[in-house]
Amino acid sequence: MERRLRFVKLENAVQSLRSNEKSSLTYEQLSRSIPLSVLHSQTSQSFREIPLIRTLRFKLMRSKKNRKLHCEIEQFSRVYNHFITVIERYYRLFKKHPSASRLKMLLPKLKRTRRLSWLKTMPSQALQDVVERIDRAYKRFFEERKKGRRCGKPHFKQPENYKSFTLKQAGWELVGEHSLRIGDFVFKFHKSREIPSDKVKTVTVKRDRLGDIYVFFVVKSTEFVPKRCATGQSVGIDFGFDQFLTLSDGTSVDAPMFFKQDLRHIKQLSRSMSRKVHDSKSWNATRLDLNRAYRAIQHKRDDWHWRLAHELCQKYDLICFETLNFKFFQRKHGKKVQDFGFVNFVKKLTYLAKRYDTQIVFVDCFFPSSQLCNACGYQNPELKDLKIREWVCPVCGEFHERDFNAAKNIHDEGGRALAGLTEFKNFEIIS
Repeated sequence: MERRLRFVKLENAVQSLRSNEKSSLTYEQLSRSIPLSVLHSQTSQSFREIPLIRTLRFKLMRSKKNRKLHCEIEQFSRVYNHFITVIERYYRLFKKHPSASRLKMLLPKLKRTRRLSWLKTMPSQALQDVVERIDRAYKRFFEERKKGRRCGKPHFKQPENYKSFTLKQAGWELVGEHSLRIGDFVFKFHKSREIPSDKVKTVTVKRDRLGDIYVFFVVKSTEFVPKRCATGQSVGIDFGFDQFLTLSDGTSVDAPMFFKQDLRHIKQLSRSMSRKVHDSKSWNATRLDLNRAYRAIQHKRDDWHWRLAHELCQKYDLICFETLNFKFFQRKHGKKVQDFGFVNFVKKLTYLAKRYDTQIVFVDCFFPSSQLCNACGYQNPELKDLKIREWVCPVCGEFHERDFNAAKNIHDEGGRALAGLTEFKNFEIIS
């Protein structure tokens, strides 16, 4: 925040000098208020323009009209299940899956039937989005199966488990400061920031397990962000189970383990819920308390991830990671990997890297980062056993701590990937 204020102050000072040639503000006066490193590194173009796709989330105010949205979500679940049935029948007859365009052609025919005549009252673009959602799920299923990975195909969903529907150009309208018209009803939401209505691409209505409804605005726009002063620092990062992150500069980051901290409370609520009559008033009340506890854990974990991602992007110009199959580690190590939230952290970090102009390199997962000696390059085959945390290189005699040595190797391999000197070609560079 302090850095941003300095950038704004500098920009205002430069603009005042341009607008008034007889201004009494001199270069010496300007340099007294702003550090020389910032002054010399920043020009009149101290802000850069970046394209961003942002998702703005707002919570709807509690109202009896929200029942209408719950009913619409359940109706969309019926449409979802109907097209799952159509796809399965089509596959049994023709041994192939229909395309999304062919499925969309069925929508006008379904509206003319007596059984599904209520589809006429549903937004047409939202119905098409349901078909597109199913098509993406099947494509993902076939891609994962080709790669030899375990993946379940799309299946039927109970109405209570279906969560959202999406509106595109039509079917919604912003009314007033904090009101949204969907169909014939106007819903109020808690507005925490401005919404550029001319740049909104989609509007998604989603409910959570507590029955609260949120509105998601996907906004595609350009933002002017201050240019970050280059630090000239780079780092390699290794994910671990003892520490959340191990950095090549010798530091490590421990995860707070939010789920483990609240595990006792969650067990008490689960035990209390199991002793009550299913779907009774007390059972539903305990279920809501349990979902609130899970949501609180998720919020605390997300907040910690964002803070750590901001700190890393501000400090380093280049960050190197190793691509890992976190689903495999989650099946093998269970709750601990899930409590870390590696995947969500990487997503947040890659998003902030574009804002901070930080480069991220993902090194191939088959690169033997833990087995290589960072000093001489000797590969120790005995280190495939994860229980070995410390070892001494038999060639050069260098002592290594497993995670720290892996982080340094990932850092060096990321540099070679940028230079095009690595034999492992499956790397990704995000800048």
